[in-house]
Amino acid sequence: MERDDTNADSNSSPLRVAIELTALELDRGGTARAIDQLLPLLHADPRVDIVEFSHDGSVPNSALGRLWRGLARELHFLPRELPRRIRKEGVDLLHCPSSLVPGALDVPVVITLYDVLAWDHPEWLYRANVAQIKLRMPKAIARGAHVITSSHYSKRRIIEVFGIPEDRVSVTVLGLDGRFSAEPGADDSATRSRMAIERPYLLTVGTLQPRKNVEAAIAGFELLADAHPDLDLVLVGARGWDDSALIARIEQSPVKERVRILGRVTDEELLTLYRGAECFVFPSRYEGFGFPPLEAMACGVPVVSSGATSLAEIVEGVGIVIDPDAPQEIADAVVGILEDPALRERMIAAGVKHASTFTWKRCADETIEVYERVAEFASRK
Repeated sequence: MERDDTNADSNSSPLRVAIELTALELDRGGTARAIDQLLPLLHADPRVDIVEFSHDGSVPNSALGRLWRGLARELHFLPRELPRRIRKEGVDLLHCPSSLVPGALDVPVVITLYDVLAWDHPEWLYRANVAQIKLRMPKAIARGAHVITSSHYSKRRIIEVFGIPEDRVSVTVLGLDGRFSAEPGADDSATRSRMAIERPYLLTVGTLQPRKNVEAAIAGFELLADAHPDLDLVLVGARGWDDSALIARIEQSPVKERVRILGRVTDEELLTLYRGAECFVFPSRYEGFGFPPLEAMACGVPVVSSGATSLAEIVEGVGIVIDPDAPQEIADAVVGILEDPALRERMIAAGVKHASTFTWKRCADETIEVYERVAEFASRK
């Protein structure tokens, strides 16, 4: 149930919170999308007064410009300018919603850390990213920063990796964009035709990289392909690092002509693809949260998903959970859905209901509650 603050004390002073937004300059991926969704709700809430800070990266978009911007950010903005601006603004606390964390500050710090992939599987990240995260994050946490994460799995791993008390890590569950809906779009059929999607299809979404384990979806599809000759497999996601083996795997597949690699698609195209899929398959090996299965559920699609890491929290009891290393489990689960219309309808109804509980309003409320607890604790010191 979402919190009702209509009776809150209108005379109480709002908590003044600085949010460091340099992550938006560096990455328009999941972190930036989450900030985009969360910020308007935080600004609109009378309990907090949000002050946005970010590094001014207005230099030419060239190799030299990017190098200069990076040096300025690392050597000047984070260690010097940001602490000075925070003191000038008189904020009560700082929220860093990415791995970019400044040096020692006079105010309490809240960090968002979605996973500990840099510790669990550094081989799946660029070395420079691993080095940066492993340099900054332990120092910030050692100075007493409070950590926000998006799943109970990640909370357990953060506590284990950094050896910190449970009360210094809070779970604020992320929300879904309201556009993800099972209501058909007027242009869905035309959009699929434009992408040459004319046959029934299974769908999987994710960057083509080892962590997403797309090869398991392909192997599962191969096992059921002969029994369902009218079915294709559609892969949505950008090419990723170390994806050459996956591309070679597809080229060698006996059903390669039925595997469609669409690459990046627009948001509207993604919605259309979700709504038209017979089933969504997501055999990922590691997720700090896991948006795609929820997005598929919201769009009225039954989900077959790995239960690895945080995904068990997303799909347990609603989707069919499979071992990401067992293609036969994937095939059996998909065939069960395809051949049992009643099961499919039950899964769709349960999935739509489940996905509707993941709202950004809930995330904003939980985030503000963390701010309040952290500020209150700091004031008692």
